[in-house]
Amino acid sequence: MSEKEVQKKVYDRNEIAANLRGYADGQALTDDEVRIALRAIDWINASAKNSQAKLSEHSGVSVARLSPFFAGKYTGDTHGIVKEVGNFLVRLETEGEIAAIPFIETSMWERVKIVIDNARFDKQPGMLFGESQMGKTACMQHYRDLFPLSVKYYRFSEGLTYNAFLGDLLKAVGARNIPQSTARRRQALAETVTASMTLLFDEIQLALRLARSKTDGEMIIECIRTLGDTVKCGIVYCGTRVAYSEMTTGDVSPLFNQTFRRCQPAAFFDGNYTLGDLRKFWEAVGLQEPGDMAAKNSIKNLVKTGGLTAFISLIQRGRRKALKAKERFSWNHFNQAAADSERLAVGTDEAA
Repeated sequence: MSEKEVQKKVYDRNEIAANLRGYADGQALTDDEVRIALRAIDWINASAKNSQAKLSEHSGVSVARLSPFFAGKYTGDTHGIVKEVGNFLVRLETEGEIAAIPFIETSMWERVKIVIDNARFDKQPGMLFGESQMGKTACMQHYRDLFPLSVKYYRFSEGLTYNAFLGDLLKAVGARNIPQSTARRRQALAETVTASMTLLFDEIQLALRLARSKTDGEMIIECIRTLGDTVKCGIVYCGTRVAYSEMTTGDVSPLFNQTFRRCQPAAFFDGNYTLGDLRKFWEAVGLQEPGDMAAKNSIKNLVKTGGLTAFISLIQRGRRKALKAKERFSWNHFNQAAADSERLAVGTDEAA
């Protein structure tokens, strides 16, 4: 079976948004109704276990109504469908923990996708660098999830030995039997990794720390380079700006001379998400546009200085506040969560 055949159907959010906004006259949906419907699409896309059939099961709206509704071709009561779907989404958040925000395709995602595409199809090593908590890892994992048979993701950890690296990488690429000896693991890796695979290596700076002082690190880096050279698989390195500095001018730079001669231009991510990017996040949780440009710039600055993870964390904390108060999530709840974080940072115990 081909990889395309086993992939879960992923709905195009922009296309469905256009479909929903295409209803006219008595069927025309409000902006809030469109947001609710798109949250249902996000729920479907967020997990391989979710589908239109599952949405039908939970909401009570038949697939025969849902399918034409999302296609913009439903001839019945569009508002009734949104109400029933919205009731399910409310139950989803009140019956358990706050639902995770689905992966959002941002301008960073588009750039990461280009780098991985080039490594995957042209076999040019890719380089992704940027500050922590900016979303690089989420983009790589999302790409892996789209093509699980050919794209493999590996994240370095502290204190890794060469033998442990070989074993972990074998697991990451899908090997079933992991031998114990280093020599047999090297052989198994050469037999398991194929030219059709692309390997994504995250947190490469952790391997570089080993390489500065231990043979293990140098052997790990050489192993990755050799896989790209001999097996002809795609290779992508991802790390912080410190990693880039070490790879180009540090003690380990001689290990990467050949890689940099062959690789694509390194891509850097500094946290400058556009308002269009951030709008996708707040719309995904049903928030309306902030009232003024100062509020929007404040959000942009939060992401640039604290990372995208900080923004998402405040959204989720605010949603929990809304859930506890049995209120609809709003920017007030987000601001309350931000105020809580600020009090923690300065060490005060004032009541919220």
